[in-house]
Amino acid sequence: MKQPQPAEITDILPILVLYLSILLGIAVILILTMVALAQWLMKLTIFARLLCQAEKAHEASEDGTAPAPNLNSEVVADAHKTIRQRWVYVMKVWLVASLLLLPVAVPLSALIMFHSMVAGPMPVDTKLLGWPAWLTSPSVLFSLGAFAAVLMVICTAYTFVTIVFSAVSDMAAARTAVVAMKESLKHWLPLCIITVIILVVNVVVTAPQVIASVTPLSGFAEQSAVQACAQVWLGIASLVLWPLSVAPFCRITKEIPEAVNG
Repeated sequence: MKQPQPAEITDILPILVLYLSILLGIAVILILTMVALAQWLMKLTIFARLLCQAEKAHEASEDGTAPAPNLNSEVVADAHKTIRQRWVYVMKVWLVASLLLLPVAVPLSALIMFHSMVAGPMPVDTKLLGWPAWLTSPSVLFSLGAFAAVLMVICTAYTFVTIVFSAVSDMAAARTAVVAMKESLKHWLPLCIITVIILVVNVVVTAPQVIASVTPLSGFAEQSAVQACAQVWLGIASLVLWPLSVAPFCRITKEIPEAVNG
């Protein structure tokens, strides 16, 4: 009987190169994503600080204790400088906030993964996994989708509140994250309503191809050129919509004087 010959390095080299290229690409994407998120977080935090300062100055001007607010270049530069100096503090706030969000983020991630497996672009044959048929029925998928949407609203609302608190709070980082959570729970109904409106507006304006994908225009929306243009539009529209999305949450800081500078 002929013995199998060991594989030569030249035989497996193309496969190794392919896997290493995939891993390298994933690593680069993750790094770029983290850098982009950090930059967006800094910009949104700066914007939140400016809005809170403007509102505080406006109230003081109405009381006659200060002149009308003027957000000139010096004020904007000061906000940039302050947040950059507080960047370690902001990161500590988000570290604690991330831990507080784990009870919501973990099931949300599981639901998103499950949906991508059974109803994504490349669905998995659930029979091979031994899953019962009822688990992928339309009613179950709808219920899980609705539950995931609720969890997403909760995560988003707390995220916006934490952005504002980290921008203006003088409390310890851990306490800032905890107080932000308490205030989010205290005002959960208006915050959830505002968050739903903001999410809907953002999807409609920044990602119209998502809406088109569930209409007779789905074929047009799935074209590569349309998808590329949609990504460019998302980047442009986000420059305006994302900062404006923070604005309603700046109002909540009026409820906690100990969390506002001065």
